[in-house]
Amino acid sequence: MKILILRSYADRINTDFYNMQEIGLAKSLVKLGNKCDIVFYTSNHNIRIQRIAVKDNFMTVYLVPALRIMKDAVYLKLIKTQFFDKYDVIQTSAYLRIMNFILPFVTKTPIVMYQGPYKDISPKFFNRIYDFLFLRSMRKRITLVLTKSILAKDYLGKKGFRNIFNIGVGIDIEKFNKEGSGNATIYKFIENLKKDKKKVLLYIGKIEDRRNIPFIFEVFSLVRKKIPDLKLIMVGDGEPDLVDKYFNDIKEADVVKNIVHLRKVKQQYIKQIYKLSDIFILPTKYAIFGMVILESMFFKVPVCTTRNGGSVTLIKNGENGIIFDEFDSKLWSNRITELLSDEKRRREMGKKAYETIINNFTWDKLSYRFISMYKMVIENSRKIKI
Repeated sequence: MKILILRSYADRINTDFYNMQEIGLAKSLVKLGNKCDIVFYTSNHNIRIQRIAVKDNFMTVYLVPALRIMKDAVYLKLIKTQFFDKYDVIQTSAYLRIMNFILPFVTKTPIVMYQGPYKDISPKFFNRIYDFLFLRSMRKRITLVLTKSILAKDYLGKKGFRNIFNIGVGIDIEKFNKEGSGNATIYKFIENLKKDKKKVLLYIGKIEDRRNIPFIFEVFSLVRKKIPDLKLIMVGDGEPDLVDKYFNDIKEADVVKNIVHLRKVKQQYIKQIYKLSDIFILPTKYAIFGMVILESMFFKVPVCTTRNGGSVTLIKNGENGIIFDEFDSKLWSNRITELLSDEKRRREMGKKAYETIINNFTWDKLSYRFISMYKMVIENSRKIKI
């Protein structure tokens, strides 16, 4: 089968990024004997091609310039050719993209939409205009939709889409085995953390309002009153002024000195930090899925988070993680304190979390479901033509 995965929004992509979803899925599809190409946006003027080895085969990544409309990428250079016609199926991204509307008019190749967002995240006026102009046609022409979470499935159901299947998101385990050049400072930090033997709360992600960073500090402060032997590790960066504000607003000096902020950590060290952590905390206000939830669970680190795309897909509340319905710092700190104080329960929760991922949410596992869905839309397309 010849498969194209097309990212229809204009993000600059680093194909070496360790949890890039399109790359992880494509690799697993190639392992099953399929040909799989990917289209990403580039700000360069010319199309560039990368080949990524997958065992004895390879996958092709096309970095393509595009007309940018807000965050959308409209690939005019591909539209003007018959590029899309050489594939058996095209998988494109979320519905609120102009390229997704255009595709059915420029190719007869069956299209599968893979939806992550579960609420309108663009400006309201843009959503209303887009729905007025394009939604009815898209519902008619895109006959199969896959979603990353049950929340996304419910969201598109309300938009009137049919034939929606929730499939989830996977993790590329092989990427965590990748070795690279060392960093003496990070290496020393990890070695000291091993010797320290303190309990560790971990946050990995962008330092921004959506991630509720002040709430993390508040919860950490409350937990430390009951478990003084505790560190908070923050991995991630953000707008410099905002990052400085968050850390400057912490009033307790004792809290500040027990927070370690690592702006960037290479993937060969990320896994070590996960393994040395006791609980992962993610009080996000919104997350399409949250790859860090997948990663934490894979490394047997219990996750405490909010109701979001990843948590409702992966977590059975109280069994392999904890989902909170509100931002109540006392409630969060009490549950986290209980979990930190009960090593047996923490280990059991981490073990169940790992089993959830390794059994159901690696790309190698999910690729079989994607293939069955691709075959379904191809067969339906043939029936319509007949």
